[in-house]
Amino acid sequence: MLYVKLTLRNLQRSMKEYAIFMLTMVISMMLMYSFMAVAFSEQVLQLSKHMDAFAQVILVVSMGLVIVIGWLISYIANFMLRKRSREFGMYLLMGMTRKQVCRMFLLEQFCMGLFAYGIGCILGLFTFQILLAIIQHIFGIAYQFAFRFSIPAAGVTFLAFLILYAYELVKEYRILHHVNIHTLLYQDQQNETVKKGRLHTLMYMLGAILCAAVGLKLFYDGMRNGIRDVEETKKLLPAVLLIIASIYACFLGLSGFLQHFLDQHKQLKYQHNRMFLLGRLQGRLRSNRIVLATLSLLTLVTICFLCFGMKFKETTDLTIHSAAPFDLQVITQHQQYIKKAAGFLAEKKLTYEDHTYQTYTHLRDDVKVKQTFAKALDHTAYDSTYYRTTTFMRYADVQRLLQLKGKKVPALEKDEYMLVVSKKQQELMESYCRKHPFTINGKLMKLRYVCTEEILQTMYFVVVPDVYVQGVKGDTFYYVAQSAKELPSAWEDQLYERCSNSQLQEYSSVRLHSSYVETSMFSYVTIVFCLFYAAFIFICAAGTILATQQLSDLEAQKYEYALLHKMGASRKTLYRLLHYQNLLYFLLPLLLPAFFMIPILNSLDIMFTTTDATTPMYMYLGITLALFFTIYLAYYALTYISCRRNLDI
Repeated sequence: MLYVKLTLRNLQRSMKEYAIFMLTMVISMMLMYSFMAVAFSEQVLQLSKHMDAFAQVILVVSMGLVIVIGWLISYIANFMLRKRSREFGMYLLMGMTRKQVCRMFLLEQFCMGLFAYGIGCILGLFTFQILLAIIQHIFGIAYQFAFRFSIPAAGVTFLAFLILYAYELVKEYRILHHVNIHTLLYQDQQNETVKKGRLHTLMYMLGAILCAAVGLKLFYDGMRNGIRDVEETKKLLPAVLLIIASIYACFLGLSGFLQHFLDQHKQLKYQHNRMFLLGRLQGRLRSNRIVLATLSLLTLVTICFLCFGMKFKETTDLTIHSAAPFDLQVITQHQQYIKKAAGFLAEKKLTYEDHTYQTYTHLRDDVKVKQTFAKALDHTAYDSTYYRTTTFMRYADVQRLLQLKGKKVPALEKDEYMLVVSKKQQELMESYCRKHPFTINGKLMKLRYVCTEEILQTMYFVVVPDVYVQGVKGDTFYYVAQSAKELPSAWEDQLYERCSNSQLQEYSSVRLHSSYVETSMFSYVTIVFCLFYAAFIFICAAGTILATQQLSDLEAQKYEYALLHKMGASRKTLYRLLHYQNLLYFLLPLLLPAFFMIPILNSLDIMFTTTDATTPMYMYLGITLALFFTIYLAYYALTYISCRRNLDI
């Protein structure tokens, strides 16, 4: 009974002392449960035929985040064991067996985790409703509140909880079972061994600069060359590893660099209260170099995740209209399938308008054309063989397509032509065409109009008067239809079966606007939700480790603050010192992300060059940093308030 009371007392003390860690564990379990509940929700799975894959992706991401949460638990558990090692040593001296001490500590750890799991699942019920409302809004469905507890989500979350704590409890048991009493009594006074000397500092800092420069250059070149398959993605691995190495090398040498700098500028060191602050800062850099480097890396990844997610949202919104401009579009090399598609709509007795047209890679045989439209794309992101062939269209076809969209187009004279291009490439193509002549039979053609209306999927088309393609056999048949009511997405598979013949190896491209929207929304929800899910876990992990370190270090610093108070420092001065000390420590992991984020975001932006998205990724930094600092500063505020309360001056 005595051991039970002792365990409960220690549990209560630990939950109070490590309240911020408990808060993070509750948030982690809450997010894990709520995202799992979304993945298993019938309301979500019914939104699209692709949503089954959403559950699988969420499960994989959650298992990946278990590693991060496991690292957090391992760090905090080791930290607690180190700080309480003298207490455990005294238990052994007082006659308690190792098995009893192990059971007491492990039971305490398990109860803390179980408490976080229970509270996290309860809060996750409400978080799930928020996520569900967001997803249904994205798919254009009205949200209806329906309170329910997801047993599969709770089961998977509990499995993750068991995996996290089973590994950690076994590791802590082995440590306590084999460590000797002398080590326990004096472990809290041991520091990390640090190699001193200017040579080591110089090597670390030069290595960090070199790795950063080479890594960023390789990353930029890799993104510029394009990522089309797994093999090309692997080429980015050296760049990523060099950037990671530069972060760790920088923190390994930062303490020595700071010491060398202060030795050269001693007047800075002794002004005001800087000696105390810089001493604390240098101590943290020496003893927590690897942890600070890891937190810095997590911060950089978090900011990139948030910016990428916002950029992907913009791209998805714009692509929906450009990639699926009509309710139905069929592209084929075989004209009979166009008739089958039209017949399918006729069978459904819908009210719709349609049009069939062809595209051409050449004009009439007696028409001699001189044009260099494809050269407008030289040395751009669109410089590929796909755009090397200029495609022509009849003016009457473009006129009809725009009519289906409720738009009008100016008339073309025989010596005029027009361009149909994307909005992003309008200025490039228009400027090039006005400088370079386009002639037919030696006669200069005038650029009459540049159309950016979303009626086509490809880069550009040259529209000429009908007379120049009269009697010419087209290369590809197109069929588009605009219906009074939205066509069900399930019809896409039926149309594809009707417009293809696998035995003859004759296939068509069939795209329904409704189906494409569902697919795009699935991609958007999957990618963005997973990125934000991971980002919030990363921020909470970073804030927790920093807060726990500061709160625990304060116990050893109470004597120093009390001594400063006896020497005449006012409470206001000491609180200001405490504020600066916490602020500097929380700012340390942000130094390198501030340097790396702009080059990395600019490189990532290259992925979206060929899309209609025009906002540079770094423009999302404002929103990203607002989200990041809202959580990060909340952890700082909790840390400062807790430290001030525990200072007891």
